[in-house]
Amino acid sequence: MDRPLNILVIEDSAADFMLVERHLRRASLDARCRRVDTVADLTAALDDSEWDVVLSDYSMPAMSFGQTLELLRGCRPDLPLILISGGLGEEEAAEWLKRGAWDFVLKGGLARLVPAIERAMRDAAEHRAVREAERAVRDGAFRMRQLIAGLPHPVWTCDPDGTCDFLSERWVAYTGIPAEIQLGYGWLECVHPDDRAGLMAAWNEAVAAGSDFAVEFRLRRHDGAFRWFDTKAVPLRTEDGRIEKWFGSSSDIHEAREGREALRISEARLSAIFHISPAAIAVSRAADGLFFEANETFLSTFGYQRQELIGHTAIEIGMWQNLAVRKAAVAALRSGKQVINREIHLVRKGGAVGEFLFSAALTELNGEECILSVMQDVTDYNATKHHEEELRQSNAELEQFAYVASHDLREPLRMISSYLTLLKRRLGPSLDETGQEFIGYAVDGATRMDALIRDLLEYSRVGRDAVHETVSLATVLEEVRLILGPTLIEVGTELTVAEGLPSVIGYHRDIVRLFQNLIGNAVKYRHPDRVPVISVGWKDDGSSHWIAFVQDNGTGIEAGDFDRVFGIFQRLVPREYCEGTGIGLAVCHKIVDQHHGRIWIESVPGKGSTFFVSLPKAE
Repeated sequence: MDRPLNILVIEDSAADFMLVERHLRRASLDARCRRVDTVADLTAALDDSEWDVVLSDYSMPAMSFGQTLELLRGCRPDLPLILISGGLGEEEAAEWLKRGAWDFVLKGGLARLVPAIERAMRDAAEHRAVREAERAVRDGAFRMRQLIAGLPHPVWTCDPDGTCDFLSERWVAYTGIPAEIQLGYGWLECVHPDDRAGLMAAWNEAVAAGSDFAVEFRLRRHDGAFRWFDTKAVPLRTEDGRIEKWFGSSSDIHEAREGREALRISEARLSAIFHISPAAIAVSRAADGLFFEANETFLSTFGYQRQELIGHTAIEIGMWQNLAVRKAAVAALRSGKQVINREIHLVRKGGAVGEFLFSAALTELNGEECILSVMQDVTDYNATKHHEEELRQSNAELEQFAYVASHDLREPLRMISSYLTLLKRRLGPSLDETGQEFIGYAVDGATRMDALIRDLLEYSRVGRDAVHETVSLATVLEEVRLILGPTLIEVGTELTVAEGLPSVIGYHRDIVRLFQNLIGNAVKYRHPDRVPVISVGWKDDGSSHWIAFVQDNGTGIEAGDFDRVFGIFQRLVPREYCEGTGIGLAVCHKIVDQHHGRIWIESVPGKGSTFFVSLPKAE
């Protein structure tokens, strides 16, 4: 000890105190002594200073040794107390030693005093060390309990043989099963049945090898739901390397695992989309176009084998016809602009130049700036589009010609019909029956020719100057009823129209003509033995089109004629049965085509037909 010993002496005799001090000096013990002889002085001295040892006389008028012992045991249990007496017997001294005194020295044998003090000091040091160790253990256990309670996931320990001997409160709270039921291997009942065998095999292997343990498994929650946990354990070893405990923890990774699985599925889908896409897709380095990956469409489009492309640059193989175009695209991407469907020219293997729609986006691969390129080969499409434009122009000219020709042809026909009628009126009495018949044939032919040209004119005008808008089918049917009113009354037709007819997108005039022709045909081809009954209705099949239908009880149509009736100039009944040019249903078909719809028939010969049309729904 670097400093002098602080010795507190409880003694009522000043002479005896001086005797103790002199003896300590003779023994060359560096000590500072202080005398007290009352309880009050003793208490004050204990509060004032730190003492290394207390020497106490046994018998004093103001206080007893028992009081001194009790006081020190209460406030300074680690402070050595040595009893000094001149006439105390050995048995009584031994009793005080049992009760807490550290040593006993006779006043007549003070030669033992210094050794007694030195031994008491050693014993006190050991006692304090034991107390500190015990306190450290208690504090460590308390802190460990706090640490375990504060951990966000369950913690557990096992004996060296792998048998569970502790489960934290979080484990018990999660499973909802008391810890005593789960100790040993009871916890295994909370593991998903499909995971138990693999989990135990891995655990037994780690225990046998004394190695770290890590595995993922599903653990049943108190409500019956299973969640994924990442479980790890390490062996705690003694200084000689022997395993004395296993310490483990289980972390809930359910969302993370599901996220990984979703990412894996997403990556698999993206890979599948990448490789089976009909568009040519490639990933290349932005700096020079070095190819990292390309799908099969890209390889087949440009005519390369994979080994000819991957690891080579677009500049090296001469893919870009104009490098300035590539440079401009890269600059646009780096400035944050979009590169979508730019028309470019690229060179295929062999030198052929193709036209492509080019879209690209910047990405990063292995720390390098890369470009994801998507290219759609439109070489053939552009050629086809050019031909389609020529065809459209030709069709427009033909429609214009048909319209003008039909309009102009009707004028001479009317003149022929008018003059034949006038000739018949003036020469009628002088003409014989044959002459009258010939003039009748000529007038009838001119009239039918005029009807045919009129219908051709109508056919050519379908879709002409059409402006698509929202068209109410209910309004359309009201107009059709007015237009066909005289005919319907003449033959006694029963026409019923369903309530709530929807609205469609289309050209009002053509849709009126569509239903006028369908209802007019139903009247024209009515059954001769019954009153015509015609119903107009509608239904929704869940698609983007409404389905309307016109149903009749007429003569019906053979299944083999379903497609034929929509051809131009197609008639299924003799002219003597009813008049007609065979254009009406062709007009209907053309109108529906112009509206991107469909028309079809269901019919039973002799019982009637139903004509269905699909027209685009109005929003």
